[in-house]
Amino acid sequence: MAILFIDRSKLTFDNLLTHFKDNVSNMTDQRAANISYSLQDICLSAFSMFYSQDPSFLSFQERMKERYNSCNANTIFGIKDIPSDNQIRNVLDNINPSQLDNGFDEVIDLIDNNGYLNGFRYLKDQLLIPIDGTNCYHSTNIHCNNCLIKTHKKGYIRLISDDRLNVKEELIKDGKEIVVIKDKGQRLKLIYKKRGTNLIDERYIESDLFLKLDFNGNILYRNEETEQIYRFIYDEIITDKGHVPYRKNNKKGSDANNIEYYHSILTPIIASPNQTQVISLSPEHITNVDGSEKQDCERNAAKRWLEKHGDKYGQLKATILGDDLYCCESICNEVLDKKLHFIFVCKDSSHKSLYEFINSPIIESKLVQKKEEKILIKKKEVTNIYRYVNNVPLTKGNNSFRVNWFEITSIDSTGDQLFYGTYTTDHIIDNGNIAELATAARCRWKVENENNNTLKTKGYNMEHSYGHGEQYLAMFLATLNIIAFLFHSVLELYDLAYQKIRQHVRVRARLFDYIKYTLMQFLFKGWEDFIRYSLELFRINEARLENSA
Repeated sequence: MAILFIDRSKLTFDNLLTHFKDNVSNMTDQRAANISYSLQDICLSAFSMFYSQDPSFLSFQERMKERYNSCNANTIFGIKDIPSDNQIRNVLDNINPSQLDNGFDEVIDLIDNNGYLNGFRYLKDQLLIPIDGTNCYHSTNIHCNNCLIKTHKKGYIRLISDDRLNVKEELIKDGKEIVVIKDKGQRLKLIYKKRGTNLIDERYIESDLFLKLDFNGNILYRNEETEQIYRFIYDEIITDKGHVPYRKNNKKGSDANNIEYYHSILTPIIASPNQTQVISLSPEHITNVDGSEKQDCERNAAKRWLEKHGDKYGQLKATILGDDLYCCESICNEVLDKKLHFIFVCKDSSHKSLYEFINSPIIESKLVQKKEEKILIKKKEVTNIYRYVNNVPLTKGNNSFRVNWFEITSIDSTGDQLFYGTYTTDHIIDNGNIAELATAARCRWKVENENNNTLKTKGYNMEHSYGHGEQYLAMFLATLNIIAFLFHSVLELYDLAYQKIRQHVRVRARLFDYIKYTLMQFLFKGWEDFIRYSLELFRINEARLENSA
């Protein structure tokens, strides 16, 4: 059977890997001169595990090397000496993942130089870049210097002032809260559930811990300042065989921890209504910056990303898509300063003055334009109703930032609403482009479904902890995982042989299983040799490939 060799375009695995190696070679290695493993071997070893989605990839390759004096880690990924997992973690923990940014940019340049970005262009040859933040790690105990911190307000003691009517006995009977009432004589009454029953008991208590508290009917949340009060109530309840909510639920017997440590990351992509795949761009980690009193947030990460990469994508003619969080003057100005465009979700709940202006009788009757069209989606008729108006104030004030606003409502043939969305943009809106603008705006969901959801649930296991470290490790590994996804996406878009293998296996997780077990059992001369073998195994011949081209 004649097998078609891989297309000799520049968008092959080997060329992508060469660019990744070039990026690593320019990274700063702060270790001493007498090192056992090169930084390139360290980074390639970590990357190989994400590319194959096999945490045990390196250990199997070491066994293969003992048997054949070579292994796929050498022949496919170019790893000369395989380091241990601990050696990889120790080295990568000290490397800021921003040093991997150039690798993303080089891949985008490679795609653009081959003319393939044109297939993603939409809205008068614009690239659409949806951005969104997502969590990629969380724990109640393991954390590093760059972790974000979230305090969950947990508590079960409700403080009420001299009003038994405000006591919700059903919550006490369900074991969800305990009530302390301060009566007119400043006496404290404790109301709680008896353990193992559905009965409520009460008794007076004495303590100076409650003197400065506000008995306003609210829950007294648990924190360092109120911990002593919670310990006092716990002892009182236990003495009288009462039920304590959330009592001793971890191994050490201490009460539930209300501190969560987590990592978040901004994940921009290039997307298009004409493409099912997306192209991952350099991420921006949402992490606390040294010397900053406030915790980092998604907006600040977006501003940093625009500062780093905005000029590049401004030259490539791009429109930034984002949710309501980005629909503010500061982000809009940052976008425009980089010669970019924007389309942001604009909810009435967070932009009340804008909607008051749009819905005022004069504006509504004289300036707001309307258009209606019928289209077929999966052979079913859908009616899209558009409303739009240009040059409206985003906020109150004479000098308010001006935006263009539009709304889309989609209904089926029975009149049921299928979709509703409202947006702001700097693109001038008219009857000729409103439908295209609405389609572009709805492309924003791809960053959630086709990117973040894929990274978390379709085999990449982005929320899994592969090692946390004390500084950058978790962030660096998450970035490598995104680079692996970028490699797979590019090959699936532009490598015909890889496309056919992917289509044959169908499910992404099964493809990873196939790659994992095949590279575990057989030694290949390189990635192209592995592709040759796979084409023969799945009986994908030259005719099938040519007919698909």
